[in-house]
Amino acid sequence: MSLSRFNLGGLSVPKKGADDSTCEDALKLYHSELDEEGLVAGPIAIAMSDGASESMLAREWAWRIVKRLGRRAFKDIAILNQQHARYFELVSALKLEWESFLVDYFEWRNSSDRPVQWYEQPKLEAGASATVLVFRLDNAMDSRICYWQAVALGDTCIFHVRDDEIIRRFPVSEVAEFSTAPDLLRSRGSDAMQSCTQFAGGACDVGDEFFLMTDAMAKWFLLTSEADEERFLP
Repeated sequence: MSLSRFNLGGLSVPKKGADDSTCEDALKLYHSELDEEGLVAGPIAIAMSDGASESMLAREWAWRIVKRLGRRAFKDIAILNQQHARYFELVSALKLEWESFLVDYFEWRNSSDRPVQWYEQPKLEAGASATVLVFRLDNAMDSRICYWQAVALGDTCIFHVRDDEIIRRFPVSEVAEFSTAPDLLRSRGSDAMQSCTQFAGGACDVGDEFFLMTDAMAKWFLLTSEADEERFLP
């Protein structure tokens, strides 16, 4: 039987009154070449991150997260397996790379006659912060069913939809779970990486859809879905 093929798309919208250069959401898609119909065969890896505005260099940290984790998830499905330590090893390496980036950043600021100021130093020492969501979708060679795996930290979400109904919500399942202080991956210091990182996976059928969203859109999506459900309750 031929492999399933998938349709992909992504959209990033800055906050009201801001432009794209200030948007701290990051998204990377990794897949094979599109066919003549604009579709792609698996595997597909998608990484999404939402930089925390209260931290400094959050945009840069979010982009480093999605580039490194998304690329590795596309090449090595084991990083999305909770039984392996590869995900946490990869994140530890990413944090070490951040230290090299900071050296270059300080040099760039000095060469631009914009040295780091005293009031910026505390935030740089605390590190940048962002949510993490990495998703992979794989073909099944012997059936119509495909399989997905994901890892998440924070409130960037996946919604698995079938016949216009949400059948899986990850890692946030209820609107009340959203807050102004989600778990975050920090480039420096202690964080919730080990204790709060969640892994998930499952099967999907032909026609299923997956929506990956950062917190504001995810919360709106859940609110809208719950309102629709209440409308049709007996």
